[in-house]
Amino acid sequence: VEIVPQGIMAERMRAAGAGIAGFYTRVGVGTDVAAGKPTRTFGGETYLLWEALRGDFAFIKAHRADPWGNLTYRQAARNFNPVMAMAARVTIAEVDEIVELGELDPEHIVTPGIFVDRVVLAPSVNRTPPQVVEPETPEAEAPAGPGLTRHQLAARIARDLWDGAYVNLGVGLPTLVGGYVPPGVQVIFHSENGILGVGPFAKPEEVSLDLVNAGRQAVTLLPGGAFFDHATSFAMIRGGHIDVTILGGYQVSAAGDLANWRLPDERLGNIGGAMDLAAGADQVWVAMTHRDKSGASKIVPECTYPLTGV
Repeated sequence: VEIVPQGIMAERMRAAGAGIAGFYTRVGVGTDVAAGKPTRTFGGETYLLWEALRGDFAFIKAHRADPWGNLTYRQAARNFNPVMAMAARVTIAEVDEIVELGELDPEHIVTPGIFVDRVVLAPSVNRTPPQVVEPETPEAEAPAGPGLTRHQLAARIARDLWDGAYVNLGVGLPTLVGGYVPPGVQVIFHSENGILGVGPFAKPEEVSLDLVNAGRQAVTLLPGGAFFDHATSFAMIRGGHIDVTILGGYQVSAAGDLANWRLPDERLGNIGGAMDLAAGADQVWVAMTHRDKSGASKIVPECTYPLTGV
């Protein structure tokens, strides 16, 4: 088993599909995933070499296809699909509808048929619906002890966001921040599964199977919002285009090191996109309580949990 940050996995696929053997990035430097990887210094900083990742088969999901294998997608359902289609020797696309040649608008085709070997008609009749987030009542939240409640933490964080900021929210407590942005402040929220301009959580009557955030919670899209694939989404992150990422944490050291993806007794953990965000966002803010459920401090001289970023 190889542990790979989510955005690096997408970029490794895109590299394979483009005939690029590998690439260097700061993501993962100083963490467990760096073990055994070649490094190189650029501009005084250390970068890791990640090799391209090619599959024998790719099973992907799209919305519509034509006889040439051209594919379109719905809303945030692109995620890994376009880069996976490029990165396999045989790509099999499951689609909701197959239309006649010429019926797809060329402007809307995301995956050209040159990357697709088989098309299977499989309408989305039994897909699991996304999670509908019920509105929480801040007043009803019982404090877990001295200090701020989760809603108070979210409100305090939101107070420091500025007009026009591009902000990524991690799962858990950080998702509450969007509900406390001060009036008159326009923040553009980014979700790493491929959304820019994430709106409020969807009400039951607004739910779409293909409009979810990275935690698979049903959301809405603000006017001006956009959809894209994982590789483009993480290019925004690693390229320094995200002003702030707000992440949860297991531990933060006195030097600012962050550990949030694996506890010591877990073999694999949940790496997700946190390493990409920690290395690529302009500012990294950690939203967490000061103590864990056992009462141990999360703010420590040095992290004893596997690092997400230094």
